[in-house]
Amino acid sequence: TATLLDIVQDISIKASEDVGYGIYNLHDKGLAWLMSGIKFKILKRVDTKNPILAKTGVHKIGGVTSNRGCILMQNGEVVAKSIANWFLMDIVEGKLARIPKEMLDAYPMHDFNDEFFLYKKPKFPEFSGEGESVKVCNRDIDTNCHLNNVKTLEIMSDGIPADFEFNTVEILYKRESYLGDTLTREVVKGDNGYFVALLGEDKDINAAAYIYNE
Repeated sequence: TATLLDIVQDISIKASEDVGYGIYNLHDKGLAWLMSGIKFKILKRVDTKNPILAKTGVHKIGGVTSNRGCILMQNGEVVAKSIANWFLMDIVEGKLARIPKEMLDAYPMHDFNDEFFLYKKPKFPEFSGEGESVKVCNRDIDTNCHLNNVKTLEIMSDGIPADFEFNTVEILYKRESYLGDTLTREVVKGDNGYFVALLGEDKDINAAAYIYNE
């Protein structure tokens, strides 16, 4: 699942580069796209030894956020799909930035004609603040010097039983985690899977996921 999420993240970055708003172009403007949440569903078992075709498009954009859908295909069949919510950050001021008109005009809209692609912020139970300690290492950091989104999922997935089979993951990225941070990984059993949170030193949520069968 982490590998597929990595593909989704890479294709999303590439799509922004194609319209002139890649990582480095935005950095020169003091801006960055950051993912705030994603729902990812696996429909068929993926053969990672064979090519995967990835299609992506912006489903909704405005204000400070953009919803981007992605479909992964193999042998002519859809094997996975995702809908992610991204927000534009002013990395100089450290605050949300309104998406300028020229950027709005640059991103073509895509109608996926599937209710799955109507992004909804995931909901989580109350977490007690008790759990296993994990430390953010060099290998976990992304280009924004934060804990990488894919590494976040890997760390959370390590907290659930290895033999648990699931097809859906919903992730909320609430606050950045940085190199050297010690986080608390708390796991709560749900009806169809597991809620997992990475908590900061203040025991508030940095990131959380619901890993389940839908």
